[in-house]
Amino acid sequence: MLICDGGEFGQWAQAATRADRRVINGISGAIGGGLCYALGARAAAPDAAIFALMGDGTVGFHFAEFETAARAGLPFVAVIGNDERWNAEHQIQLREYGPERLIGCGLSRARYDLAARGLARMGNM
Repeated sequence: MLICDGGEFGQWAQAATRADRRVINGISGAIGGGLCYALGARAAAPDAAIFALMGDGTVGFHFAEFETAARAGLPFVAVIGNDERWNAEHQIQLREYGPERLIGCGLSRARYDLAARGLARMGNM
């Protein structure tokens, strides 16, 4: 089961992957629920392969759900595209205002893998 969440990364993930069952953020464009969807998918389909693909901005909305996954025994694979920015907004600002007015779009080089591993350890306490 494929979960695609996010703006730019989510759109590319949807276009470049195939799966018989998928959950996407849909036409509303709402982002941030990918980890929660992955938990629900794992609970609903315990024998399925669950892959959650999301951007670095999107994963931040519910990052603590990695602890929930470990505590509840609901594993899944998360792939986080880290371009260090809110890229959809970055592209809009770049197009509309130019490179000198890119404001509030940058993110860090966060090590999401290490942070998720740390939360997983907490969930197994």
